[in-house]
Amino acid sequence: MKRPNIKGISFVHLREFIRENFRPEGYEQICKAIRPAARKILELPLAMQWYPLEDLVDIEKTVAETFFGGDYKQAYRIGKYDLMKSIPGVYRPILIFMNATYLLKRSETLWSTMVDCGELRIKADLDHRRAEATVRGLDPIHEVYCHDVSGSFAGALNACGEKGARVTHPECVLKGGKCCRFELTW
Repeated sequence: MKRPNIKGISFVHLREFIRENFRPEGYEQICKAIRPAARKILELPLAMQWYPLEDLVDIEKTVAETFFGGDYKQAYRIGKYDLMKSIPGVYRPILIFMNATYLLKRSETLWSTMVDCGELRIKADLDHRRAEATVRGLDPIHEVYCHDVSGSFAGALNACGEKGARVTHPECVLKGGKCCRFELTW
């Protein structure tokens, strides 16, 4: 399987998340604890540049271990923050058209603008306000990234005005699943 890369905007938002939640001292603590390659990216990420997903995972693991007692599920907050920042910023021109229906229909295409491998498929039941998202062909490297992706789905729905979004991750390739499957309700 190809080693995945992710757009730098996720690193930009991760840096903001760390600084907002843990102040400059917390940011410095993370920079000292991560690998030099990841630190170089975190210090000056370019939003449209591709970077190794493993560096994002390294930073998110370190944040969880440093500030959340090793609770990797807290990466959900990072993913949610990322997408709530991305949608109004990067997608500002189409925000006026955004609602859960529009977003879910566009998500499969949007995935490839943020992650350079893998395939996202969405099956939506809009009448019952739920959807199933499957990601195939992507090695998430560590569970922390699966929690990030869960949070990203919730953040995207929240940014479209769906404040009650919930996301579960009942199947994961890291646990022997055929794909990473996420169930969304709002």
